[in-house]
Amino acid sequence: MNTVKRLVTTATALGLAAAGLAGLGAGSAHADSARAVIAPSVALDPEPGDYIGDDLRTSHGVGVYASPDASSLKYITLWAPDTVNVGCWVAGGQVYNDGDVWYKINAWSTQTQQDWTPINGWVFAPYVDGADYFHRNVVGNCNDYS
Repeated sequence: MNTVKRLVTTATALGLAAAGLAGLGAGSAHADSARAVIAPSVALDPEPGDYIGDDLRTSHGVGVYASPDASSLKYITLWAPDTVNVGCWVAGGQVYNDGDVWYKINAWSTQTQQDWTPINGWVFAPYVDGADYFHRNVVGNCNDYS
């Protein structure tokens, strides 16, 4: 499934590059630290794991919550190296002294499962990737998309 997803993501990136050359301004693609192409999904979206951002392996135990606050309903706890699909971020509830940045996700996958589980949830960014996607502006503020 990951091979299919990466092929689709690569095809999407190539489509974005072609659209950019044609002046359509469909978006931009970039390479992450593993040199995998990350691109916003345009027309191809065969599974819920492709949208604004990209898949991130968790670096910590992280809860998936109903809203961007640890006092909200927790749906599930994921453990490293489970994967979440990040779409955007917001400033939400503070967690200890670790910050208040939360990622909106639309799917998760465990290390052992072969497919995505759709979910409309929130994860605490420092527990996913140290809030790296937030700090590097890989994904935008969710308020910019509403």
